[in-house]
Amino acid sequence: MTGLPGSKTGGWVPTSGGLERLGVVMAPFGTCEVTHALKIAGMVCAACAEIITEGLTALQGVRRVDADWRRSRVIVTYDLTQVRLEALEKLLTEIGFPPDPGLPHRLRRDWWRFADQNTLDHCTHRSPCCSKPPR
Repeated sequence: MTGLPGSKTGGWVPTSGGLERLGVVMAPFGTCEVTHALKIAGMVCAACAEIITEGLTALQGVRRVDADWRRSRVIVTYDLTQVRLEALEKLLTEIGFPPDPGLPHRLRRDWWRFADQNTLDHCTHRSPCCSKPPR
């Protein structure tokens, strides 16, 4: 297990570790921002990367877009409370650059949808007051 020393109990605080290999970068506590690296079919030049960057940054909630045409990859950071992965995929398809349809990439995006929903649930969860039991 990877982690950082110094938790209140003197143990280890878990870090994202292997999640980064899957394209998941953990946001600071209390934010609902996530970063994903999408493999894009058909991105073959710098102009393609610019079109993708302009299209994605136009969406409300998208914080950062880094399109790399040499790797056919777009790294996008967005706020889950304003935009979802499905909206990004739909926009990319509409502008002519759909996400890679290969099985590994589809499975990774399915995992991201699951992880994004968990992150959103945790970000928007309001804990009950400690002196009152939940109803």
